[in-house]
Order: sequence, then C-alpha cells, then structure tokens
Amino acid sequence: MNKVIRLLLLISPVLILGLAIYDMQRPWQPPLDPNTPQYISISLLLEHPDVYKAPMEVIINGDIYNKSLSGEILFLYGGPDGYFKVNCSEIDVSAISGGMHVYVRGVSYYDDPTKEYLLAREVYRHQSYSYYLSIPGVILILIILFVGFRFSLDDVSFSRRAEEVVKDA
Repeated sequence: MNKVIRLLLLISPVLILGLAIYDMQRPWQPPLDPNTPQYISISLLLEHPDVYKAPMEVIINGDIYNKSLSGEILFLYGGPDGYFKVNCSEIDVSAISGGMHVYVRGVSYYDDPTKEYLLAREVYRHQSYSYYLSIPGVILILIILFVGFRFSLDDVSFSRRAEEVVKDA
C-alpha cells in the first residue's frame, strides 16, 4: 500500500474524532437560517424561547406522557413541570396515545407567557422495524446467495487462503 494512502487512512479517524469533540464542546449558537425548520431538543427550546418563536418551525421528538380529555393537547416528557405541552387543535391526533414516541413539527409559543405551548402542524409516530421481520429477510437473502448464485461456505470466510504454487516445467 502506498505510504500516502496509509497515512491518510491513519489520520482520518483522528481528524473525525477531533471534530466531533470540538462540536460537542462548542457553545450554543442561534440558527443561521430561521426560514428552515430546526430540529432541536425540548430542553434547548425551553432554554432559548426567544430565539425559537413564531413563525419559526421547529421539530422535536419525545415520549407522550398523557393526552388531555379533549384530545387537543399532548403532554410530552420534559420541561420544568415534568411535561411539555403540545397544542394539536389544528390536526387529528386520535391515533396517538400515551407511551408512544412521536416527532412533532410545529411553531413554538413558549416566548408568550399567556400561551406557553408548541402549536403542532404535523405529528408523526416513530415506527421501528422488528427483529422478527428481519430474520425472514436474512434467510431469504442467504437462500438466494447459496442456491441462486451457488455460493459455498468458503466464499464467506475472511481468512487468507494459501495460494497454489505453480511449478514451471
């Protein structure tokens, strides 16, 4: 292997790790473009309500603690009272219940002391795929590889094979 390529492969993880540590220790900065939706945490929204106020769209995620009796307000875990209010009066959230993990896109009104809620425009339920669905897929792929393409177990080995020695006649 060329020495320059070897040096680049050695330095790149160190450089990426250094940039990650720098980004973790960097102080908070306001968003550069307030016209694009900002993905933020609930704690960051509560720390800087004057920056993330209407008409800026924000995207947060969290677990639902409870739902109001009218079904218009969702309470997510987090916040100073133990929950975070999300007003869903403009959308239908009848399929959402307590304990679900959701992504909420909306406009924050936490800077206004008379409102103090997030007005939701879209609520998406987080869906994860089960391992039970992945196992048949893996079996199907292995059947295609071993039967369709005539793989053998030696093709999957990561060890080096001894090369055949060709004798000159």
